[in-house]
Amino acid sequence: MNVFDDHLFKLKIVKPTEQLRYEIRFQGEESEEASESGFAYVILRLNNDIDSLCEYARTLAMVCHEVRVLDGIPETPEFIYRVLRPRVFAAIGAHKRIIRQDLKSWTGVTGWTPELEHQLESSIRHLKAALKNQYEIKAIELSKQESSGGQAPQMEKQRRKSGPSDIPEVAKRRALVRSNPGVPAKEITEIFDRENVPLPSKLQDAGFNSWSRLYANPKYRNRIKVLISKDARRR
Repeated sequence: MNVFDDHLFKLKIVKPTEQLRYEIRFQGEESEEASESGFAYVILRLNNDIDSLCEYARTLAMVCHEVRVLDGIPETPEFIYRVLRPRVFAAIGAHKRIIRQDLKSWTGVTGWTPELEHQLESSIRHLKAALKNQYEIKAIELSKQESSGGQAPQMEKQRRKSGPSDIPEVAKRRALVRSNPGVPAKEITEIFDRENVPLPSKLQDAGFNSWSRLYANPKYRNRIKVLISKDARRR
C-alpha cells in the first residue's frame, strides 16, 4: 500500500480537534437544564458530545480523503481498512475518555453511576457500528470499481453529461420541491428523507445519510436552502 502522509493529516486535524474539545467542555452550559446539574442535564451533555464526535468523525474521513487526493493516489479498500478506519476509531476512543472526564466533572466521582457509564458505552458503540457499516459499503464499492476496470466511474461521468434533470433522483427531488410550494426548507428535507431521495454522492462520502441531518449542520444549511430554491425554479 502507498505511504499515507500522516504528518499532513495531523496538521489538518489540529483545528477540528480543538473545536471538538471546546464543544465537549462548554456546550450546553446555557441551557435550562444546566442549572439543575442533574441526571437529565448530564444525558443532554452526553448526547451533545456524541453529536459533536459524530461530526468530528466525518471531518477526519474528509481529511483522510483530501490527503489521499493530494498525493495523487486513488482510494482503495485497503486504504479504507488500514488508513481511514483505524484513525477515526482511534480518535473516537481517545475522545470517549475526554467525554467521560468532562461528565464526571459535573456529576462528581460518586455521581457517575453505572447507568451513565452504560449510556456512554452504548452511544460510542452505536456510533462505531454506524461508521463501520459506512466504511464497509465504501470499501465494497471501491472493490467493485477496481474489478470493473474503472467502468463504473466512467458510466457515472457519462450519466452526468446527459444533464442533472435527466438523473432520476434529481428529477424526483425537484418534483417534490415544486409540489410543496412555500414549505420551509427544514420540512422539505424531512420530505426528502420520507420519500427516500438520495443525497448527492459527495455528501454521502462526507458521512451524511439523511437530508434532515445535513440541514441540521450549520455548515451546510445555507447550501441546502440554495439548492431547494433553485429546484423550485426549474422544470
